[in-house]
Amino acid sequence: MAARLGHPVAPRIRVRLEAKKESFDLSGFQLKITDHRGRSVAGQSAVSKSTIRVHCSGDQLKVQSLDPGKTGIALLPEKIQIESATGVVRLENVPHRDRLVIYHAKGLSRGCEVVNEMDLEEYLEGLVNAEFSAKWSSEAVMAQIVAARSYALFQIHAAKANPAKHFDIESTVKDQVYGGMLKEDAEATRLVSATRGMVLSASRFSSKAMKAFYHSTCGGLTELPEKVWGSSEPGFHSRVRCEHCKSSPRFSWSLSVSLSDLQKRILDAMKKEGLPRDWEKVISSAEEFSKSARLENVAVSGANHPAQNHRLDDLILTWRWKGGRKIVPLSAHTFRMWMGPDQIRSTAFSMTAKPNGYFFKGLGNGHGVGMCQWGAKVMAEKGKKMSEILSLYYPDATLRKFW
Repeated sequence: MAARLGHPVAPRIRVRLEAKKESFDLSGFQLKITDHRGRSVAGQSAVSKSTIRVHCSGDQLKVQSLDPGKTGIALLPEKIQIESATGVVRLENVPHRDRLVIYHAKGLSRGCEVVNEMDLEEYLEGLVNAEFSAKWSSEAVMAQIVAARSYALFQIHAAKANPAKHFDIESTVKDQVYGGMLKEDAEATRLVSATRGMVLSASRFSSKAMKAFYHSTCGGLTELPEKVWGSSEPGFHSRVRCEHCKSSPRFSWSLSVSLSDLQKRILDAMKKEGLPRDWEKVISSAEEFSKSARLENVAVSGANHPAQNHRLDDLILTWRWKGGRKIVPLSAHTFRMWMGPDQIRSTAFSMTAKPNGYFFKGLGNGHGVGMCQWGAKVMAEKGKKMSEILSLYYPDATLRKFW
């Protein structure tokens, strides 16, 4: 897994910190506010810390100074950039590097998007201790940094296909957890620097970054992207057996859930996200269904074959509605997300009916695609190198030096 691909500098990345925030405080020294053309629209004193409050309600973007002796509210354009002379801007007292961009776009019904724009390598410094831990063995942390850099670079390129999109990557588990400068430390900085520019591509014939997924604990076998999200990704051709994560505190898990709690969680999620496509064939109104449907049964689909794959593909839900029964499928991944990934920790589970509910027993934590973080940790503790860890979990990939 060694090849070189010359790029002069690391790219910049746009990280969405907030999706629909209505009011928030920003602070820093010598804050400078500019519009989308870089023209100054407001500024603060260079001699003291400045704090402003941003209001994103209604159709206007408003900025109010909270500094003593300064009053008034300025009406600003739909997009503004906030920078500080020190290169640090605080969002609700959490420090972030470089620049924050605030979007009050017509497409957002309420609130603003808050996006942090910065150098990709600096972004990784704030990711290490949010996604894993710099205290783990160096080889494991470096392997995970390479995977995170690869994922981020893939997202940067993918976002270019949608010019209307304001960000490249989420700061949450939807993509990768980013903690800002509060999560940085000397060891994280050292290991990011040690792997600077190292990126996984899907094969030795590809010069593009691969979407190098990773997760907490695989439970003994990784999964393919198409089994989780319904579409394949370059670089993932087969599942990987992992014998290294058995010591993970989340290698196995169990949960008891009442039928009423199952029903509430599913209907609440459905109201928020809408009917699954397969449900639209038999259910005419999501609103009516959520008000009067009653969950009767949850079962594993007969299409699942635990002998070949210990993760489930689909569940079958039986509902009582309008005097009859509605039997609908639900992907195991969607079920997990709707129930809460901190409750149903993976789709590798069995379920047993109990009086008024179900008992779930499962393996692993996370979607199961790509690198098993706990497995990488244990491999490094046993003396394996970064390249060996990456070779196990991304067997078809090529490690390249992009910059």
